[in-house]
Amino acid sequence: MSWYERRCVEARTGLPTIDVPLRIDKTADSSEPYEVLTTYCRPLDRCDVELMKTVYWEDGRHDQDVFTGNAQEFAEFIVNGVREWFEVGYHAI
Repeated sequence: MSWYERRCVEARTGLPTIDVPLRIDKTADSSEPYEVLTTYCRPLDRCDVELMKTVYWEDGRHDQDVFTGNAQEFAEFIVNGVREWFEVGYHAI
């Protein structure tokens, strides 16, 4: 189960997920940062507000130079900003 899938299950059930059997898997650990980055970059590159909202917990907060507040509101702010500020954009990971 990927990091993102675990987070979705935890959000739906309110319970933490545990991988059974517990093991250290170097390959899985190294792919997690990639999954986090692509989960964030994909909706931003596509200017997809609804997909961007799935990156954050519903009650999450975003605290950065350009925006401090509710993460769901940040999703709307940043996607609308990208539409306004850039003609073309993409992330190379």
